[in-house]
This record gives sequence, C-alpha cells and structure tokens, in this order.
Amino acid sequence: MPPPGPAERFAAGLPREEAARRLEEYGSDVVARERRTPVWRRVLQQLRDR
Repeated sequence: MPPPGPAERFAAGLPREEAARRLEEYGSDVVARERRTPVWRRVLQQLRDR
C-alpha cells in the first residue's frame, strides 16, 4: 500500500484544541466589508454638485 498523500494526511483538518488556540490567537477568518454608497446616492450627489 503506498504512503498517504497530502490530501489524505490533512483531510481531517486541525485538531479541535489547535483550531481553538488559533481562533483565540488570530481571530476568525473574516474580511470586513466596507459599506459602499448606493449608485442612486452617488448620482444624486453628482447632480447636486453641479
């Protein structure tokens, strides 16, 4: 039987304890989105600036 490849070795992911430690240390893996100004408001601002 051939040795397991990378996909088989890491298929289970991190142990719960390591995942919890990293979550505590680095926080969640979420990128904050900035709120965009709606198109209608940008058009209105452009018309007002004339």
